[in-house]
Amino acid sequence: MNDLPRVAETPPIAVASARGRTAALVTASVLVALAALEIPVGSWRIGASDAFAATITNGTIIAFLLASAIAAVEARATRRVPLGVLAIAFVLTAALLSAYAFALPHAWLATAFGLGAQPRAWLWIAWHTSFAIGVGAYAWSEWSVTRGIALEGQLRFARDFAAGASIGVAIVLAIVLRFAHVLPTLVGGRGSAVAFHANVGHALLAAGVIALGALVAVTRLRTATGLWLAVALVAFAVDLFASAGLGVGRATFAWYAGLVIEFVMPAVVLVGRRRRFIGDGTDTATTHGEPRAAALALALAGSSRPFDRELAEAAVACRFAGEPLALVLLDLDHFEDYGMHFGKRACDVALAAVGTALAAVCFRKTDAWHHVESDTFGVILRGSDLDAAQAAAERVREAIMRLRIEQAPQAGDILTTSIGYTIVNDARATDHAAIYAAASRALDRAKYIGRNRIVTYDRPRTVELVAV
Repeated sequence: MNDLPRVAETPPIAVASARGRTAALVTASVLVALAALEIPVGSWRIGASDAFAATITNGTIIAFLLASAIAAVEARATRRVPLGVLAIAFVLTAALLSAYAFALPHAWLATAFGLGAQPRAWLWIAWHTSFAIGVGAYAWSEWSVTRGIALEGQLRFARDFAAGASIGVAIVLAIVLRFAHVLPTLVGGRGSAVAFHANVGHALLAAGVIALGALVAVTRLRTATGLWLAVALVAFAVDLFASAGLGVGRATFAWYAGLVIEFVMPAVVLVGRRRRFIGDGTDTATTHGEPRAAALALALAGSSRPFDRELAEAAVACRFAGEPLALVLLDLDHFEDYGMHFGKRACDVALAAVGTALAAVCFRKTDAWHHVESDTFGVILRGSDLDAAQAAAERVREAIMRLRIEQAPQAGDILTTSIGYTIVNDARATDHAAIYAAASRALDRAKYIGRNRIVTYDRPRTVELVAV
């Protein structure tokens, strides 16, 4: 028997594993503990170091740019618009942070570019505000996906966000760099100036809390991106507490802690993308290792309920809710040839990898997927119209192709899938057997016309005989 085929190491959409959740919880706990430590020792004087501040600031800029680049690459690879929105948010935050670095001595220039502490304080506020708004925009974009909004609508939001945010950043930079002297005093003042500074800190903290609430409500922290963005928002809150909440001065313990935490904000997102933290934990996508029996069962479990029961309940629920229902069926192309060439063990690895990919794509709470039989999988999408079902089917097809599972030599280069789906808009159509039969006909059509394609079921028209 030949060696096991090559399988991609990373699922197309990273799902937060138990190990990743543990790492995120530990990181958030350390940040909270640091905030608690700052209460008794935050005002301790350590000694000024412009070099340290400049190094950390430059590292933070690089981390934001790397996070933006990774999000952009993943957005292009997976066609997930929310990742594109996140890339835009990170690069704009990096732009504001770069302006802040210009105002920081020895960061990029020997002097502070002719800017004093007042413009620097406003630029600090600006890039923190940009970060909170960016995470909120990402959560909104994810919400549009869960609501089944068509790809064109998602792209329109991304374009509007990019244009509006870019204009906003340009206006902020123009005001701060040119008219900083007329802005309210944030540093070096007393009385009303100190109160205003505290109010700005409270407003930023409120923005971070709102962004965190939206992120949790939409993603439920199921994906690695959502999970580590939540940790970044915890760092955001701790940074505000250290830099604004305590009201301590420069070169104190809290000031240095705030600098480090500012670097942590983008760094945790980068760390969270690593395979060892975001893997599905099943070890099924390996090249030569045999998957554990429990891991294989987990990867192929899908929903905990039988497929027929799940489909029947979904049909009834959509009928009473007046919502459409989509059923997507997929078969792995030439899987018989694959099994003959690589053997049963390789088939188990491939099926588990496909199950992992489906679990990553079906991220809505109402989505359900099942390993129906052999190499057939079913995906039940409640509240999905024709456009949303087509987009979901395309994500499934591309997700399996991105696994890059080596196919048998006589059957092609990589393992692909044929997909058929049907939409139930008629509130009276609750016969789950008929729904399955319609999707099955579309799947047969997809295989008949060439495989590795998507076909929707068109309800056959009634032919009326006319007497001549």
